[in-house]
Amino acid sequence: MSELMPLIESLDFSTRRVLLLGDLVLDRLVFGTTRRISREAPIPVVQYVGESSAPGGAANAAANLASLGAKVSVAGFIGDDERGEELLNRLQDLGVETQLVLRVEGRPTTVKTRVLAGGAGTVRQQVLRLDHEPKGRPSAEASKALAVSVREAASDYHALVLSDYGYGAVDPALAVGLSTKPVIVDSRMQLGSFGAAHTLKPNLSELEHVAGRDLLSDEEIARAAQDLRQRSGAEAVLVTLGRHGMLLAEASGLKQVPVFGDDEVADVTGAGDSVLAAYALSIASGFQRFDAARVATIAGAVAVGHHGTHAVKLGELQQALLHEC
Repeated sequence: MSELMPLIESLDFSTRRVLLLGDLVLDRLVFGTTRRISREAPIPVVQYVGESSAPGGAANAAANLASLGAKVSVAGFIGDDERGEELLNRLQDLGVETQLVLRVEGRPTTVKTRVLAGGAGTVRQQVLRLDHEPKGRPSAEASKALAVSVREAASDYHALVLSDYGYGAVDPALAVGLSTKPVIVDSRMQLGSFGAAHTLKPNLSELEHVAGRDLLSDEEIARAAQDLRQRSGAEAVLVTLGRHGMLLAEASGLKQVPVFGDDEVADVTGAGDSVLAAYALSIASGFQRFDAARVATIAGAVAVGHHGTHAVKLGELQQALLHEC
C-alpha cells in the first residue's frame, strides 16, 4: 500500500462530478444505557439518552462522495413527510445536490432506526434495528419520471453510481442507456441485470444469491465472480470479502485486493457505501480498477472504525495510509 501514498497525497476529487441514483434512506441512531433485564421478557431495558440521524442507504453513498470532495447530485424517491424533509436537509448540509430527488405522495420515506446501548463505562452495541419501509414498488409514472430526469442529466457527470437496496428506485435498463459513462453498480437483488456496467460490486452474500448456492472456497468465489461478469456483460466484478479484502474479476483474469488495517471493527453499518464511493471516484479520476479497489479498501477500513454510518473524508484516507506506512 505504501506506493499509493504519493498518489493519494496528490488526490483532488473536487473536479469530479458524480450522479448517484439509488434507494434513499434516513438512518436514525438512538442511544441509551442498560442496567437491568426486563421482568416482562428476556430483553435489556434501555434508558434513553439521545438520538441522531444521518443519510443512509444510497444517501450514505452520496454523503461519502461529497465528503471525499466530489460534486454530487443524487436521484431517488422520498416520501412527502417529515423524515423525507429531514433527509433532504442532511444531504444539502453536506453539499449534495438534491434537485433530482422526487417526493412521492402516500409513500413513506424509508427509515432505519438502530438502538445502541450498553452499561455505564462500556462501549454501546446495537441491540435492535427497526425499519420503516414503503410497501411495494413506486408507481410506473414515478419510475418513468425519475428515469427521464437521470438520462437528461447524465451527460454532465464523469460517472454514474447505482445504489440498489431493493426499494425500486434503480432500473437496470439505465446502465445500458448510459453506457458511454462509467457505471458502477451496487445491487442487492438485480446484479445480473446491469449488462453495460463498468463494475458490479457485490459482497459475498450477494454473489451467493446470484450464484444460487453457498460459496465455500476461494476457488468457488472466483468462479462465481467470473461467471457473473460473463453472464451479465459487465466489464468487471469487484467482490468485497470483509476481513479477507476484495476480489477483482476482469476479462484478463483475477486479482486479490488485500485488506487494509488491523481488523479493528466498531460497526460495519454503511461501510459498503464508503467503499462504493471511493472506488467510483477513483475510477472517475482515471485510476485503473485494481488501484481504485485499493483506495476503496482504505475507505472501508476508516468507515468500520466508527459507530453508525460515517462519511469518509479524503484527509482520513491520507491519514490512515500514513499511519499504516
